[in-house]
Amino acid sequence: MTAEPDSIRAAYRAFAEIQGSAESEDRFVAAIVGYDHDLRELWLDPRALRDRDAASLAARVLRTVQAATEDADRRAFGVAQPFLPPGTGFADVDLAFDPVLAEVERRARQ
Repeated sequence: MTAEPDSIRAAYRAFAEIQGSAESEDRFVAAIVGYDHDLRELWLDPRALRDRDAASLAARVLRTVQAATEDADRRAFGVAQPFLPPGTGFADVDLAFDPVLAEVERRARQ
């Protein structure tokens, strides 16, 4: 599979712009995560702090960040899909660690 250098550079730029987002069921917690799984934003509605149950709030935050991470991964897969072997599905790759990103980065720097 051969890709044009310009399309690889465009994909690399697109990866940098990917943001996954999620909101908790009660809409008191929201998170934005980059394709690199870096937590970029975390928003807490002041009402989330009213019940004073730290464990419950922590669990909500964790679930929301995990959902935002999966959203970012799905968006990144959409960008990477043209560079993957035909028939490769979302569950077949780990875009955070697969060599695909390393190869895209290497080619983008050429």
